Amino acid sequence: MHGNAKKVMLSVFSVLVVLAMVSGATFAWFTDAGFADINFEAGVLDISVSDEMGGMSPLKFDNLRPLTLEQFQAELGPDLTNVNQDGFDPAPNYFCKVVITNEGTLPARLKLTAQSIAVPEGCEVLNMQTDGISVWQDGTVACHNELEDVLKIYVYEEDANGDWMFVEGVNLNAKNKEDGEASEFLPSEHLGAKEERAYVIAAHLPEDVGNTYQAKHFHGALFVSAAQADDGTGWPVLPDDGSELDPDQQQVSIPISFEDKDTGDEVGATTLAVSKSSFAEGVYNVTTEMVKAPKGYRFDPAEQNGDSTLTESTASKVTFTVVADEATSDEVEITVNFEAAGVNVGSTKVTVAKADFVENVYNVTTEMVSAPQNYHFDPTSQTQPSTLTGDSASAVTFTVAADAASTYEYTVEYKVDETVIKTDTGSGPAGEFTYTPDSVIAYNGKNYEPKAASYRFTISATEANEFVVPCEEVLVSGDGSSWEQAIVINTPEELNAVRNGLDKYYILNKDIDLSGYANWTPIGNTAWASGWFTGGLDGNGRTISNVTSTIASATSGTNYATYNGLFGCAYGAELKNITIINANINTNFNNTQAYTGILVGSSYNTTITNVHTNGSVTSKSSGTGGVVGSTWGSSTGSSNSGSISNCSSTAEISTSAGQVGGIVGNCNRPVSGCWFNGSVSNTYSGTAGGIVGQMSSSLSNCWSAGSVEGKQGQSNGVGGLVGHLNGGTLSNCFTVAKVNALNTFNTTAAANRTAQPAVGSATTAANWNSVYFQTGNFYVNNVLNTSWDNYSSGSYLFCFKKDTSEMRTATTFASWEAAVWKIEDGKLPELIANPTVG
Repeated sequence: MHGNAKKVMLSVFSVLVVLAMVSGATFAWFTDAGFADINFEAGVLDISVSDEMGGMSPLKFDNLRPLTLEQFQAELGPDLTNVNQDGFDPAPNYFCKVVITNEGTLPARLKLTAQSIAVPEGCEVLNMQTDGISVWQDGTVACHNELEDVLKIYVYEEDANGDWMFVEGVNLNAKNKEDGEASEFLPSEHLGAKEERAYVIAAHLPEDVGNTYQAKHFHGALFVSAAQADDGTGWPVLPDDGSELDPDQQQVSIPISFEDKDTGDEVGATTLAVSKSSFAEGVYNVTTEMVKAPKGYRFDPAEQNGDSTLTESTASKVTFTVVADEATSDEVEITVNFEAAGVNVGSTKVTVAKADFVENVYNVTTEMVSAPQNYHFDPTSQTQPSTLTGDSASAVTFTVAADAASTYEYTVEYKVDETVIKTDTGSGPAGEFTYTPDSVIAYNGKNYEPKAASYRFTISATEANEFVVPCEEVLVSGDGSSWEQAIVINTPEELNAVRNGLDKYYILNKDIDLSGYANWTPIGNTAWASGWFTGGLDGNGRTISNVTSTIASATSGTNYATYNGLFGCAYGAELKNITIINANINTNFNNTQAYTGILVGSSYNTTITNVHTNGSVTSKSSGTGGVVGSTWGSSTGSSNSGSISNCSSTAEISTSAGQVGGIVGNCNRPVSGCWFNGSVSNTYSGTAGGIVGQMSSSLSNCWSAGSVEGKQGQSNGVGGLVGHLNGGTLSNCFTVAKVNALNTFNTTAAANRTAQPAVGSATTAANWNSVYFQTGNFYVNNVLNTSWDNYSSGSYLFCFKKDTSEMRTATTFASWEAAVWKIEDGKLPELIANPTVG
């Protein structure tokens, strides 16, 4: 028989939380043994904790019910009572105030934690029963602290206006701590001698707590620990209390400096304790709302913020500007100077009421101000009189001494990739410093140099200090007869001089900026083979930037060809590992034998590997590409038949003639492992393709995005991969590019169906295998056209259609080589040897 009649199941819980208060603050602890004797003789820590009435009664939280965090915070009334009390019995109580007093003579750093304790003997709770529809009470059962699994224990602290401010990221109940929450609270400001400070401890049941927790209890203890602040302003690390803390939830101290806006002098400093997890991508934004300005000062401007960067366990300093408070007619400002060994090392001001001057004299003490950063008062307690004369008070001076600087050892490893070629050691105080590495390091018969002239490192007082200086081989020029004897290029002038040795091999050793050349003359830009580039250039992972080349007229002579790009024409050459950024290549005349590309206008039997470009290309010529204008050559009768592999471009490419492609305009050499994600436009009735404009060779393992537009016709095609495929082959390629036909389109008329999502047009000899396009990307005059999306036959498509989801499903590409492609559900395939950048 049930003790009470059944009731409809409610979401209101009658729960009890009790926190006994324990003051664990009878110890003193020092970070530097050099200060130990002085500090033990000079002062003691004596911390007491009490409830709002000054006693040690347990904190009692009653009649909790599940609420969202927003609902819970809205319950806090101005007198700490719950806002909603009507109909509750007993009245709910979620908030309890505690007062912490420093009875000692030293400033103290506080730490608040909570732990469950043994359930009081004989404690029982209601035995709640449910059948899933209704709930009832059935006597009582012994209490087992069940509420510990779901309870949140929060902290509020008082802001400058006397309002209670919720402390983000702190939940004192470690048993129910979520990622990003700290289970201890470390106030950012120390508690001065003879001072007291109040906090509000709050108990919260989250909204997802189930009915099984009705009438349950939690019995615990609130621990208040204290440690000495090492110099009255900075914070030591608190002694280990035996608890384990997730490294991401450990708190670090952000140094805050206050500078006089008018003089630039530092007039105060403090720290702000923040958990490591609060640093988003290593950065935490500090605002003036989080700290108080030094006494006698105010923030100017009132609202400021600054980023602190976390390096290992050390946070960088944030500086705010302040100005002195203006004294009223009943107040005066006393300037306080600080001297170390007779030298002024700072000053501050205190505002004092004239009425506080006794016989025109006011005694200023060191307890009223803070010593400058990195200094301490010497002696600790000092008093100096200030004399009032009319509306002015005389300045006072306190003597200070520099803090003893602790030093910490560090190790610097000079590395080439993962190989350590040298180790250096040193020591210094905690904080940032500039490290100047050796300029040349000899290792295994070769010379290496750091990649930068100097490095900024941060020495930690608590973590191992291990730093790395990345190095690279110092290249030595040879005679250019082979790759092993390559000529080293370090300057724009040396790159320009390549035209004087067209058959040599070269390697970049530095990034090259060509902005000093208003109009670059392409290397090897002559009509005949004797003036073409036949050697090799290894970009060595370096960057060539700001190449601008504009050719306004054709090379003189009958049927002379014109070539435009970084190189004009390459013949039997090798171009590799080159990155060209912010290029501007223009060929501004009509000519069927003018070829334009960012890397090279025309390549004949040339191997081009791992070249990446961006910028713009415009032309009125026949072959235009983001990397190469046109390729020529034969697979037989040549020692180097040429190819293009592992290249990419994000360029904007436009032409009003001929063939245009994102990688190459007109191509009869194999292209593989390439991608394009820019824009291609041909306003002439020529071909336009995302990878190749017109192709008569093979295209494999390539992809395109961005946009392609052009005027299609009977013999000209517009496609996301290839404009026109003239007897070549396609395999393992895809496109998600937007394709826009600039004129008429009709799938039933052969002359008007050469604009397609992947391959604009192809001869009957063309072959294709495992080629895909994404539906919803085909347009006619910028209006979406679904003709190819709905086309059931593959006769003209030369590819398979897939929707957005299918293009991001791994099984779509199951036949593709795992050694070539990285294929994952939810993502487009990516080339392993040529991954997407930017």
